[in-house]
Amino acid sequence: MEVYIVILVCLVGWGAFTSIKILVADYPNAKNKIRKLEEELRLKQKEYSRKVSDIKADYESKMFQYRRDVDKEKDEIRGLKLDIRKERDAIKETRKKVLPDLRDEFEQKKFELQCAYEDKERGLEERYQIKFATLEEKSRVESAIAKELRNGYKALFETKTPFKQSAKMCADIETMAFDTAESIMILKNYRTSAEKVNHCKKRLKESEAKFKEMQYKFDYLLGLYPWLAQYVDEDGEDNFVDEEDYPDDMGDRVRYWVPDAEYSNMSENERNQLALDRYKKRKMSNWQAGIEYELYIGHLLKGIGCRVVQYGAEHGKNDKGRDIIAIKGNSGYGVPTHTVYVVQCKRYKQEKKFEVRENTVFQIFGTTFQLKQEYLRLGKDYEFIPVIATTKEPSDEVKEIAKSIGVRIRVIKMGDYPMIKCNINQTTGEKIYHLPFDQQYNTTQINKPGECYAFTVAEAVTKGFRRALRHYPL
Repeated sequence: MEVYIVILVCLVGWGAFTSIKILVADYPNAKNKIRKLEEELRLKQKEYSRKVSDIKADYESKMFQYRRDVDKEKDEIRGLKLDIRKERDAIKETRKKVLPDLRDEFEQKKFELQCAYEDKERGLEERYQIKFATLEEKSRVESAIAKELRNGYKALFETKTPFKQSAKMCADIETMAFDTAESIMILKNYRTSAEKVNHCKKRLKESEAKFKEMQYKFDYLLGLYPWLAQYVDEDGEDNFVDEEDYPDDMGDRVRYWVPDAEYSNMSENERNQLALDRYKKRKMSNWQAGIEYELYIGHLLKGIGCRVVQYGAEHGKNDKGRDIIAIKGNSGYGVPTHTVYVVQCKRYKQEKKFEVRENTVFQIFGTTFQLKQEYLRLGKDYEFIPVIATTKEPSDEVKEIAKSIGVRIRVIKMGDYPMIKCNINQTTGEKIYHLPFDQQYNTTQINKPGECYAFTVAEAVTKGFRRALRHYPL
């Protein structure tokens, strides 16, 4: 037993000795590692110190810049306050100088108006004397007119040429006004002028007689064939706005509708909208009213998915009775691939007796048949439907005729439609809108993706469109 203990003690001592020997041999390496770790720690401390210094320097720099900017803004505010005070002083000084000048100008104007009033009063007195003499002469002329009427009525019932006799009566009555002027000139010894007036009276009398004769014949023809009236412009006066009414040197055509006083005090969008509103309320000829009705019907057809060609607006009197050609695609077995609506538009005033007549029904039927033949020659077997769009209900007789030959009649009252064309330039991508009176309005087509029509200028601007730069011919 003791032997085993001795052996165990020896083994333990040997193991301890071996461990100590290993630790002693590894001590230099451990020391080196400690030195390396201390060196890395010093380097990291230096780097940390450097970063702290950089951050501190950057912070101080930014604080300096901020203080400098604040001082600069304070200086600007002080400058603005100083400018405001100067402006107030200038206004006060100007008021002191201008008011006396205005008073002097008012007194001067008052004096001039008084002088003008006295001059006009003297002129009115002189004209009154002339008027008195003129009224006496007119009284004589009226007596002569009454006598002429009595003789004329008698001759009218006896003659075989009533148109010519009626025209002669009107010419005699209307030219009697020259007798008054002639008599007054004779009284004032204006012999040469009186002779000229007498010569002009004779020529006017002949022209007036011929004019009245033609007018009565024309009215007689309208009585026999009332449908001819739809081809006559009955506005009575040529005061509607046409393309030629815009002066070449006007510049922006908005100025035609918006006077300079309003134009200069409004923004571009406001004056453009005002011009559009006044354009819509303008007096129109029958032709212009018809074109607007065609555009309105075209707008309705586009709303149901048709591709619309405003044939009448583009070709004028050479439209062959086709105001609108609207093409709509179809789908389904056994039906034509497209339906073509050939539309003739008739806009009538409610107070007039005009309405769609048989000749209009036959015309749209014939022109639709001709267009169908043209498409067949091109190998396009489409369905063609003749349509008449009108603002007044036609007679039952006309409806029956239209129904028997397949012509559809639709009564559609005139309504509002978007007049502003919003076009996209395919080269530059610019979004441009055109007002109805702009130079390129009629030639601009709206048929590409992104293009549209707008009711108001604000709507067009909201969609990203600007006014066309070329408002007028160059």
